[in-house]
Amino acid sequence: MDLLDLDGEGLMVHTISAHRGARNERIDTGAIRVAGDYYFQVTGYNGAASKDPYSFRMKVVLPGDVPVCAAPGLSGGTPGSSSLIPTDVNTLFLVNRQRLEAAYGATAADAVLTAVGNVANANELGVIGAMVAVDDPSYGPIVAAYNGLESSPCSVDAANGVASAIADLVDNLRTSNPTIENVVIVGGDEQIPQFRVPDEVYLSNENTYAATFGDLDDPISRAFDASYLFTDDPYGDPTPIDANGREVYVTEVALGRLVERPGEIVQALNHFITYNGLLDPASSSSAFVTGYDFLSDGAAAVAAQLDDTVPPRPVTLLNNDAWDRGILLPAWLNGLHSIMSINAHFDHNRAQPAATDTGTSTLGEGLVTVEDVIASGPDTLTRGVIFSMGCHAGLSVSDVQISGGPVDPFVGPAADALERDWAQTFAEQGAVLAANTGYGYGDTEAVALSELLMTYFADNLDGSMSVGEALQYAKHRYASGALLYGAFDDKVLMQATFYGLPMYAIGANPTTAPPVDPLPLGFDGVTGLTVASFDVDLGIGSDLVETTTPRGSFFSVDATTQVTPLRPIQPKVEIDATQPGDLIAHGALITALDSFDQEPFDPVVSKATVDLAANEPEPGVVGSFPSALQAVNRYQTKAGLRDQLVLVPGQFRNTSETEGVQRLFTNLEGFVFYSPIAETDFKVPTITEVTGTGSPLGITFDVEVTDTGSGVGRVYVLFKDPADFRWVGLDLAPNGVGSWSGTAVGASGLKDYFVQAVDLAGNVAVSSNKAELFVTGNVAPPPPLITVTGNKPGDWYVGSATVELDLPSGVSGFYDIDATGTFTPYSGPFVVTGDGPVEVVVQTSAGVFATVTLFIDDAPPIVVSSIEGATFVRGEIVNYAYE
Repeated sequence: MDLLDLDGEGLMVHTISAHRGARNERIDTGAIRVAGDYYFQVTGYNGAASKDPYSFRMKVVLPGDVPVCAAPGLSGGTPGSSSLIPTDVNTLFLVNRQRLEAAYGATAADAVLTAVGNVANANELGVIGAMVAVDDPSYGPIVAAYNGLESSPCSVDAANGVASAIADLVDNLRTSNPTIENVVIVGGDEQIPQFRVPDEVYLSNENTYAATFGDLDDPISRAFDASYLFTDDPYGDPTPIDANGREVYVTEVALGRLVERPGEIVQALNHFITYNGLLDPASSSSAFVTGYDFLSDGAAAVAAQLDDTVPPRPVTLLNNDAWDRGILLPAWLNGLHSIMSINAHFDHNRAQPAATDTGTSTLGEGLVTVEDVIASGPDTLTRGVIFSMGCHAGLSVSDVQISGGPVDPFVGPAADALERDWAQTFAEQGAVLAANTGYGYGDTEAVALSELLMTYFADNLDGSMSVGEALQYAKHRYASGALLYGAFDDKVLMQATFYGLPMYAIGANPTTAPPVDPLPLGFDGVTGLTVASFDVDLGIGSDLVETTTPRGSFFSVDATTQVTPLRPIQPKVEIDATQPGDLIAHGALITALDSFDQEPFDPVVSKATVDLAANEPEPGVVGSFPSALQAVNRYQTKAGLRDQLVLVPGQFRNTSETEGVQRLFTNLEGFVFYSPIAETDFKVPTITEVTGTGSPLGITFDVEVTDTGSGVGRVYVLFKDPADFRWVGLDLAPNGVGSWSGTAVGASGLKDYFVQAVDLAGNVAVSSNKAELFVTGNVAPPPPLITVTGNKPGDWYVGSATVELDLPSGVSGFYDIDATGTFTPYSGPFVVTGDGPVEVVVQTSAGVFATVTLFIDDAPPIVVSSIEGATFVRGEIVNYAYE
């Protein structure tokens, strides 16, 4: 079941529910953010259909009242004017002089513009800059958007309207000036708004942080309460990734934001010239890294990357569950470290040491705060690079928006003020910061999510690129290694924000990676497309390495894994698929496989973690994963655009809620498909129906597949007998519009199989029955979770119905009658009464969720007719109705 939004150009998917089997579908839309018409579409999977009617129930939750916005207006002031743009410009500075003056006065605003001009003209430091006055009256759409924000300063839509108008200007300037590498945003959210993008995650959604700021009378808490997170990435990415209907922005330039008051901004700009544009000088470089609990593996990975320089950078690693503020402060705030990765539980102005972690979402005693940094002196962190995986460590809280009144342009807020934050404090210290505007995530058993992104950032701090590029390319590397994108990945990528000038160089000597030979090219005889072949052989134990933990086991290849929240961790292989010239990889076709099944297998199911790991029990095993073994991703590097082939040589199929079959692929062969750079078709074909039918001749496969772009060019089936290890490939032939078929002569019995379809641009679709794999025979379905009995002469139960749950051993259940939001522990069959449709919602301690709608009639019909005292003629029609 899909919820579709009519966007003016066609229907786009808003939300999807696609449960396996005959379970009820359920969609939770979250806040509907765009007004318009929405449509529900119900489609049977793989051609399934029924003449029986289905019922549809909808519950609308209206938003509550919010207080009047207390954020001050910033009208008045004199607009700025843009500087001339040099032909070889590499840096844009986005400034709003009018709002700077309105908030801080003309003198402070002019001081900022002077300092911006000094850095923009620092050609000797590699900066060829241009100041872009976003308040220039000639930019009509931006002026109109700011007028809207002035009228509704707490409005998410108004803030996004301003940000989008400015981003359009940046995109136009980048199109006209392709040499632009850096974009600097001057000022806090009240000056040039951060984008508000939907937070789609279920765990620690940003709406839980809104109460930090009180009564929803400010722009920050208002956005959080509506489940938005803050990001600057759309300023550097005009074409977001479409991830199953979600827009994911990954900046294409090095972004940096200077916060917050004019005195702090001017100091940051002046420091760039004083430091000669260099952070972390090689002669005095040293690093300091902390971690504990679920961040321990991420901290260790960061430390390992930071010492991989020439010469090796000394690294102090404080990574255990015993350190407190008395240990942390003298080890960190001693002026000896130039790169610092402080990983702990955070909020926007406090951090929780390991030893005093309460194990709840509330920070405990013995905290480290911004006051400690201020008390350490003004130069403790000078010239430092600071980054963190912690929650909200990178949230810039606008002094103007929170205080609601005039603020001193040259002196920051009190050390204990709500609006005081880490980004502002580190800026005062002369340091730069890369951190999360929202909740940071990790995994106890693997380096994943925010841990992985910051590990890549640390790896890039080797002197081969600027500090802003280090975060930019870390994001692209993270995105390139994903077999599939989920909402957690979206959030991890977009919320990581850089504060400071992104052009700073890192004073280290990078290690030179050996060149990678491109995969051998050839031609696919079926489609006629250019292809590169790959052949991956993996030995179990030598290459596919098993790791056993208290939560179960998982396999990896070279310590690399595919980590997707709520899914079993799987091994992963990444292969550079870049070709010289103008060829771009579009997709990959697997043509041969060998596999080995390990059973029974208790997998480690990834759980995105923000709290103490012990407080977040492992979710149950639900379904099979992954549905496809391959993906091709294109991403940015310092050396240019690259193509990457991602292979996952593992697939888990559950047999219960705690264990199942782990399939390992020891050989994977196939082709990467390429098209010229001018090819614009990147949409995979649509496979609508797949069947495999046995006969005396063999097994015949029939596939319905369409492609609205370049057209379908090849359909390929891989199948095997359950007792075999080798998969057999079969090319199908077209036999009608959208129909492809082929017969495996001599094949018989039950076969596992999946289908791949290639279009004539090289895009590849996979259909595997949602990772369960298709079979050429009937397989008994698992017993249903919910069984309903009662007097049911037709489609309705008379009076009541009895519901019973089939729960595995050790698993408890809970139920909610009529979706009230309150769940009752299941102790045995229970009776449901009512008059009309009644929805029963069930969830288990293993994470399984199911619903059933019961139609109950508890009263006989009443015949209504006005016949008392009337006279009728034989054959006359008498009107009556039922109630």
